Amino acid sequence: MFHRILVGVDGSLHAAAALREAIDIAQSQHASLTLLTVFQPYHWYYGMVAEGAVPVEFDPEVTAALKANAQRILDDAAATVPAAVASQARLVEGRVVDVILDAVRDHDHDLIAIGSRGRGDVTSLVLGSASHNLIHHSPVPVLLVHVSPGTTA
Repeated sequence: MFHRILVGVDGSLHAAAALREAIDIAQSQHASLTLLTVFQPYHWYYGMVAEGAVPVEFDPEVTAALKANAQRILDDAAATVPAAVASQARLVEGRVVDVILDAVRDHDHDLIAIGSRGRGDVTSLVLGSASHNLIHHSPVPVLLVHVSPGTTA
């Protein structure tokens, strides 16, 4: 039985499908939802040092626009949650996987629901995959929701 479900929301069809599944689980198990959108400032990467590239904020206006867009995505998702389901919406700055895992640990979530874009093994190996990392590093179950090609909202 789940009590506190964390849902990753990024505006994609996959995330919307994960949210619908999480709402169904929350309704059937009287659980609460935390909708989480992760925001990353726009950075220009320069200078290689022993630890890797050093990030420096490149354009505050672009960063503000990205943050406002992330807030709209979160607000739109929150508007789909029925009033009978206890929920909260959080916009957090950081790296997606780190923010989600920190939220799980800090707020006692017992399920993560996220969408999978289904890039495939080779693309995920090259680009990395939030869902792949969460499956391997999460201390709680991860519900990975995939949307078939051609599916619309």
